[in-house]
Amino acid sequence: MSQSGNDLLRQALSNYSSSGKAIKFEDQEAGNAPGTLEIPSGSKSRHQSPSQSRAQSTAQSRAQSRVQSRVQSRAQSRSNSRDQGEYRADERGELSEHELTQAASKLSMEESRRDLLKSSGDKLGQFSSEQLSSALSALLDKAGEKRLTTREEGLQGICSIMAHKYIADFEQRNREGYLDTFKRCLRSYKSLKEGLLSARGIALWFLQFGENDDSAYSDIYPFLAKVILDTNSTAIKSQAILTLAFANFISCEDYRDSIEILEICSKQFSNWQSAELTMMSLNAYGLMMTVLGSSNSDSAKQIFEKDFDIHYELLSCDDVDVRVASSENIALMYELLTDYSNEDQSDYESDEYDSDSDFEFHASKSSSHKRGLDLGLASYDHDELVDELVEMSRDSNKKHNKKDKQHQKQALRLVVASVAGSSNPSIKMNLKNHIVRFSSWTKISRLNTFKTICSNGLYMHFVENPIMHPIFGSSINSLVASGLGGHSSSGNHDERVVVDPKSDMAKYRSMNMKKMRSNKNINSFD
Repeated sequence: MSQSGNDLLRQALSNYSSSGKAIKFEDQEAGNAPGTLEIPSGSKSRHQSPSQSRAQSTAQSRAQSRVQSRVQSRAQSRSNSRDQGEYRADERGELSEHELTQAASKLSMEESRRDLLKSSGDKLGQFSSEQLSSALSALLDKAGEKRLTTREEGLQGICSIMAHKYIADFEQRNREGYLDTFKRCLRSYKSLKEGLLSARGIALWFLQFGENDDSAYSDIYPFLAKVILDTNSTAIKSQAILTLAFANFISCEDYRDSIEILEICSKQFSNWQSAELTMMSLNAYGLMMTVLGSSNSDSAKQIFEKDFDIHYELLSCDDVDVRVASSENIALMYELLTDYSNEDQSDYESDEYDSDSDFEFHASKSSSHKRGLDLGLASYDHDELVDELVEMSRDSNKKHNKKDKQHQKQALRLVVASVAGSSNPSIKMNLKNHIVRFSSWTKISRLNTFKTICSNGLYMHFVENPIMHPIFGSSINSLVASGLGGHSSSGNHDERVVVDPKSDMAKYRSMNMKKMRSNKNINSFD
């Protein structure tokens, strides 16, 4: 480091250490000095003569000015002594180049960490691994504090970073520390927020570190099973069930473990407690069926036969998310047990997307009924099921609001096409102007779970997390290999486009809609 560089660096550190914070404190101390005199308000005493009053007022004024002068003098003296001390230390060269460099690096790191902790999840890419690691260490310390709000801040920060960034490459040293912290907070949570963050944090831990880790799953299964059994909060129970299914999906290599999770899910949605718990149990059930159905179709068939009646009943539930989740599970089971989906097809939609792949519903009731018998489900009327799903896809129920109707129609059109046997489902996501298609209920079920766990950070895990590639196939491999180049593709108007309501695209659409409505209102007055 050059001499001029040393001088500039010393000056910067000196200015930083002697900033106005301490001076402001001294000013506050001066204003609150115990020796400050207060002049009482009110009229003069009748027993005082004018000369006595003037003399007393003059004395009080002099005393007050002396006190204020002494306090200000002490404050100025302290400030000057600090500056002189730092200047003399600088002259004597008490700080070596190495010490100066360390101090500057520490200052820069602290500022970066403060910026990082204040930043939103979608801006994490601008920070280095060292900065992220430093911020995570600070958050991990916070999550271990005694104060509830401090623990919540730590947990929320860790979950946000884990959801938006793949950190396993540089955080292996804290691998066990994160899981132990989440378990400790969930075991004795003091608020709903702390419990939900801890349960979600465990799911994010498996997404980051848990690939094919049977020992981690063997450790977490009895813990989460006890939480599900003991907690009175349906919200925490919902998150714990989904976390348990997700941990099984990521870490377990033996499909037989999924049967235990299916039994837990079945018990929850068979005994109504809340719409949220029922929906999350159905989603976890579907995720586990993607594991069991592809490994042992006979076992999956037996379990589905036992749980079909409750799925059918839930099609009439008042909550739209429960109705959709139940119908998608039925479609998933038809797909798994008939093996009609083409898993080898490419899911990546290029610019030359074939628009002739629009699905059409042409299946006859006789073929549908034959298909129901082939599944071993002769105990119910398959035609009745198809009629119910078709009616739901039209949704003329006046009790449902417009938003719920639209959501149900979009989802049920795909379900009807799949259950009737005419077409595979097809939904697509817009990722940085690239269209990624998901054309099987297996991938759609898995996508729903990953969206719940990762929220807005799903895209970054598609790109950075290697665990996503074997789960979602060639679409993700092509996306990474292409380096996110190229242009978006025009899609099929019958496909469901999945767009995050908080994304820039959603905001852009909302702004355009407002402008269109405003212009329409203006034109109507002309």
